[in-house]
Amino acid sequence: METNSGPSKKHSPSPTAINIIKAVSETNIPVLGQLEVPFEIDAHTYPFGAIVIECLTYEAILGRDFLECYDAKKDLGQQLLHLEHGSAIMLDGFRNFLEVTTEGTKICSINAQAIFVIPPLSEILVPATLSAPFDTNTVGCVEPRHELTERYNIIGAAEIVTISEQNTIPIRLLNPTDQPITIYRCTRLGQFSPAEADIATFEWQP
Repeated sequence: METNSGPSKKHSPSPTAINIIKAVSETNIPVLGQLEVPFEIDAHTYPFGAIVIECLTYEAILGRDFLECYDAKKDLGQQLLHLEHGSAIMLDGFRNFLEVTTEGTKICSINAQAIFVIPPLSEILVPATLSAPFDTNTVGCVEPRHELTERYNIIGAAEIVTISEQNTIPIRLLNPTDQPITIYRCTRLGQFSPAEADIATFEWQP
């Protein structure tokens, strides 16, 4: 499934009567304005007036007003969402992706396993889950998401890792700022792809 919010060209949001949105944590989040966004879901475009806020963990959150606008029907038993004029969509498809290359190699997304806080000027190693199952002890490459720096002010490391029995991998993250940064559960951190069985490594001498 392919999902995005239209072209990357930036537009200024227009004023809206809504000034504040209350988060689940009861925190008041200022609203920057409203913007008409062409959400592209499975080759269908769904224009909608989106509320713009700062520091949103996800690229977008489609709420009840969007679902009502496009006559959405949820099938929780099959984990499917049906939108007007569109095909069925997996409910977790907005967060995860799974790509199979022409050689049959699986490439999947990496998501934060739990909420964690990165202290200021610190580097930490955290467990992450994979959006697709792999055999235990599979060795592969982690490629951090490019938007981590722009969106969360953190830096991810490209590394070679081994999948655990819980289908998790370690991912290294750096907070170069002087403020603690919270990363929430299921935040997409990057992608994983299996490495060749005879991968070669070397030790770098400074």
